Amino acid sequence: KSVQDQFITGLYLQDQIRYDALTFTLGGRYDWVSTDTDNTDLASGALDTINQSDRAFTWRAGVTYETEWGITPYASYSTAFSPNAGVNLATGNPFKPTESEQQEVGVKYLLPDSNTLLTAALFNIDQTNGLYYEVVDLPSGPANIQVQRGKLRSRGLELEASTSLDNGLSLIASYTYTQAKIIDGPAGTVNNDVSSVPRHMASLWAHYTMPEDGALAGLGFGAGVRFTGQSYGNDANSMKNKARAFVDASIDYDFAAIDKDFTGLKLQVNATNLFDHRDAVCSAGFCYRDQGRTIIGSLKYAW
Repeated sequence: KSVQDQFITGLYLQDQIRYDALTFTLGGRYDWVSTDTDNTDLASGALDTINQSDRAFTWRAGVTYETEWGITPYASYSTAFSPNAGVNLATGNPFKPTESEQQEVGVKYLLPDSNTLLTAALFNIDQTNGLYYEVVDLPSGPANIQVQRGKLRSRGLELEASTSLDNGLSLIASYTYTQAKIIDGPAGTVNNDVSSVPRHMASLWAHYTMPEDGALAGLGFGAGVRFTGQSYGNDANSMKNKARAFVDASIDYDFAAIDKDFTGLKLQVNATNLFDHRDAVCSAGFCYRDQGRTIIGSLKYAW
């Protein structure tokens, strides 16, 4: 049995400079993370406390150029780290933080005289010291435990289109292609796809707001479909998860339609996986079911 206490402190600074059609962004962050893990042996009752102290500086930089034709190319670079609580049972040492760096280039295009935005981006993410499960021979016998991987690389393409029409209808469509590979890892997995990461993902969302002069003024409806393509169920790539699609929906009401004094007050109910499809999906050899139907209601006021 394990109990963890974690304390995080961070200092963040960002500056944005605009010169003519160019915009430069530069930001830095320093984090201090302290984690205490109490492990209790259920058989003997012995308590073992592990203290971890991690700190890191991460930063990001980006540049954007706005052309007079509505086309905006951009490029960015960023680093990140995520502390991992616990001990690597294979080595007896605390887990090191997971670190990554990302490069991205893309372009945005705002169609003239419309509320339509098109975006495209290419990305590359290199990650080190990620956690994964592996069967390891321990003194007590073989066990499937968490260990740290050497290096992962994720590359891909993201496309998105969004538009808002004068008749109250808005649409968002997106597609992502991801190639996530194991660059350095256990024997038999190098150059394989990372488990449970699909190559193809897509979504389509539509929202309609009723006319302001109608009997149902203030009411809005939304519906959409999320598609997740095939992926591998383990890092050996010997089993596959099938492709799946989920339907989401929403309904909202703006109380300003009743009285202008209620401007900013909005009720919204969101439903994900509306038809409660719960197919089995495996990751690193462990299998579970997709999250079932979830319905969340919220009442918000903005001023």
